[in-house]
Amino acid sequence: MKKLISFLALALFANLALAAETEQYLGLDYSWGKYETSNGSIYDLDGVRVRYGKYLVPHFALEAHFLYGTSGDNLIHGTDAGGKLHNKHTTSLFLRGDIGDTYKLYALLGWSHSTFEVSGLGIQPKERESDMSYGAGIEYLVSQRTAIDINYMMYHDEDYLEFTVTSFGITQRF
Repeated sequence: MKKLISFLALALFANLALAAETEQYLGLDYSWGKYETSNGSIYDLDGVRVRYGKYLVPHFALEAHFLYGTSGDNLIHGTDAGGKLHNKHTTSLFLRGDIGDTYKLYALLGWSHSTFEVSGLGIQPKERESDMSYGAGIEYLVSQRTAIDINYMMYHDEDYLEFTVTSFGITQRF
């Protein structure tokens, strides 16, 4: 039992030592989002997203997203229905796993919280959503510290709504 505890303690300290020397990164993305409800309403939401991540061990990082969106028109079956939806913010925390060096394929799994505001229909309610989120992407290193990437995220996937985002951006490692 003492050997097992000693081994686990050593493994923990080794991982902490590796984490202290791993890289961090900051990304800035342009995002194209789609918010769809079960009644047929579709909002196209563009936005800007900031990403911050820190590799805990090689190929596994903790990554945070902050997405701020613009307003999108309400389209019901392709027809303008007169309302607008504004993504006040979406904040997320993910575990990221990747493979590759120059080209990195990666997957993200985590949790997101969003606040949306509806206007133009005589009401201005706020809607808050929290949900498990997931996504995937590819990153290309253009230099030792700079990469471009594109990814697809499912921020909210409920019976009554889906909020998906495709993003393209640049990442700086430090």
